[in-house]
Amino acid sequence: MEFKLIALTLALFLTACGAAAPAVTPAPETHESAPAAEEPAAPPAEEEEEGVMMLRIDVNDHVLYAELADNSSVSALTEQLEKGPVTLELEDYGNFEKSGPLPFTLPENNEQLTTAAGDVILYQGKTLALYYDVNRWSLTRLGRLTDVNDLKSILGEGDVTVTLSLEEVK
Repeated sequence: MEFKLIALTLALFLTACGAAAPAVTPAPETHESAPAAEEPAAPPAEEEEEGVMMLRIDVNDHVLYAELADNSSVSALTEQLEKGPVTLELEDYGNFEKSGPLPFTLPENNEQLTTAAGDVILYQGKTLALYYDVNRWSLTRLGRLTDVNDLKSILGEGDVTVTLSLEEVK
């Protein structure tokens, strides 16, 4: 009997030592109040829609917007317009465009183009042209107007003053 008691004690001892159960340490007893419940997280702020940077053209009490092309000419123009608006005097040329000198020179990215109403074009790095009809020449596209309805009447007859600026449009 004594042998059985020793064997049983030994078996219990070995089982307890070999157990894989994690030790649980009781939390120290404190007399502080329980921490306040966390306030619910604020709902995520609605992400503001990013707008698209566009060329704004103010002409004869109208505002026109042009989507900008992706070239070094547009990068240089954007850099100039970030300094502030630029006002230009445009003359009618060939009964298909209004064009006038820029107060700065831009790099050229010429390619053979057939223009259409609404094209904003750079000619020889220093002339800006707004097309209201078709032409074919080696030119640099700066952008294209988003709305060409009544463009010829908006530009009017003869010379016209335009102001160019940048605007983020959503």
